[in-house]
Amino acid sequence: MDIRQTDPGGLRQRLSQVLAARPLLRGLLRALGAGGFCFVLAGAGLLDGPVPLALAPVCVLPFGPAAICAYLGCLRGHHTILDSVSDPVIGPIVYRAMQQSGAGLVKKFSMDEQKHQAYIDRIFARFHNPYLQDEVARVGREPIRKLAASDRLINPLLTAYNFGMKVDQLIFGAAAALRYDNAEDPQSVELHKTIAEQGAAAALEQYSGLAADHPLSTRILDVYRALAV
Repeated sequence: MDIRQTDPGGLRQRLSQVLAARPLLRGLLRALGAGGFCFVLAGAGLLDGPVPLALAPVCVLPFGPAAICAYLGCLRGHHTILDSVSDPVIGPIVYRAMQQSGAGLVKKFSMDEQKHQAYIDRIFARFHNPYLQDEVARVGREPIRKLAASDRLINPLLTAYNFGMKVDQLIFGAAAALRYDNAEDPQSVELHKTIAEQGAAAALEQYSGLAADHPLSTRILDVYRALAV
């Protein structure tokens, strides 16, 4: 089944409602022919073709860096994305993570590098919008889902890594997600239970699909341990 030519469970309708409520994400959904649909990066001309809906968490650039910002912000005691990205330690990591994620997208989808850098700069500036008081608890919720191989933290990381690009800032995403501690988030509770019972390495492999002997697993766990300090 081609997900581009279907609308499983009314997903297209739900996505349209989400996008309508979020000005930042308007323009990411574009209809294609008879019942087909896909995601495209905001800003016409960034991509020379459709991106399948299944790749949405990868191709919607702000999602991964926003999660990184939320998890690091939580570790440093911040409550909003604005406070987190304004932190002199977190802000540069988030910006460079956007660049590293973007480099993988540019390579994979033959995108215009200069246009994409301009897009990154626009998105990063919006993270500093004082009127967008997004809470880190909302952006960081469901860390297990966000750690999935097909989602916003691991997939961009693997994409850039497989092209031989730098991923040192993207690694903060998975490492900080493993550290995310929110007693009101069932997935955070489950994640910490798994880590307590089986260890961080086993939890990372279970939820991300990265084998324990994968070079990225070692690097993620090194940062994970460093974040405990």
